[in-house]
Amino acid sequence: MKRIGYILTEEKLSLDVCKTAIVNAAKHKHKRKSVIKILERLDEKAEVLRKIILEEKYKPAEYKVCHIIDHPSKKERLLHKPKFFPDQCVHHIIILLLREELMKRFDPYVIASIPKRGAHYGYKALRKWLERDKTGTKYCLKCDIKKCYDNIRPAVVVQAVGRFVKDKKFLRLVAKVAYSLPSLPLGNYTSGWFENLVLCPLDRALRSKKCVVRYLRYVDDFIVLGPNKRKLRQLIDFIEGVLAKLGLRLKDNWQVFKVDDRGIDIIGYRFFRKFVLLRRRNLLSLMRCIRAYKKHPTAKLARSLLSRIGMCKWFSSYNFWQKYCLDLNFKIIKRRAYLCV
Repeated sequence: MKRIGYILTEEKLSLDVCKTAIVNAAKHKHKRKSVIKILERLDEKAEVLRKIILEEKYKPAEYKVCHIIDHPSKKERLLHKPKFFPDQCVHHIIILLLREELMKRFDPYVIASIPKRGAHYGYKALRKWLERDKTGTKYCLKCDIKKCYDNIRPAVVVQAVGRFVKDKKFLRLVAKVAYSLPSLPLGNYTSGWFENLVLCPLDRALRSKKCVVRYLRYVDDFIVLGPNKRKLRQLIDFIEGVLAKLGLRLKDNWQVFKVDDRGIDIIGYRFFRKFVLLRRRNLLSLMRCIRAYKKHPTAKLARSLLSRIGMCKWFSSYNFWQKYCLDLNFKIIKRRAYLCV
């Protein structure tokens, strides 16, 4: 495929593009004083942003570092928060200018960090595969990439973008964002897109194998479905070789198993041929939330319960509903949640 040029030009980087980037970056941040000030002077700030990028005066500011606990997995993660203006706005501009080209290169069943390809996109695909193709989904190879974000280096990101972009000015802008930290920062809008781009060689390599009937990747977790257990096992050395070229490693906990025996545990659910169950830790979390609300029915717990109870729609929840949810009055819960009664 030919490399594309003339990305960062005065015509393509118009004021409208800069305004769109600022508005997109401000989503879910409208209560922050710093964001409100920028939005009140949108035209002026869009002009400043355009000038900074075209004249190559952009320099990434220092990140605000936060330690957070990922509640489902109970893992401690290091979150790097970039400054809203101009850093987050520049990140959005990079993706706005590249989005169409990136979408052409992504595998159709790579999900997360891509618009309209969230967990339920993968949910529907997996259910369809298991119900309609019993032979091709007899065995599953389940793998995880070890510390994926921490091990993706800036040079690998710039090289991945450089494979299909020849605009040197744009590549210098990407390099400034990529080299702002020694690895891919958890917190940048660009990070999810760059991670998917870096792993494109893995997606294409696995698709080219005849023993791979179905393939799905969710961030750094991926599953390969096929009819032959031995051939799926043989893929491990091949996968490790592809990842080694990208400076990544496979976790040692990879598994090959029969789908009918234990189901596929991914994207928060356990998938069987005729039904779906909620992952154990997610189910326990939902049960704790229901018990806590029944004990102390506060507005905060009501909102938490309403945000979680929707999961019941997506798994075989009849017995669970009969046991834990029949005595819940959702009219009262909604009133308490939104009116703080």
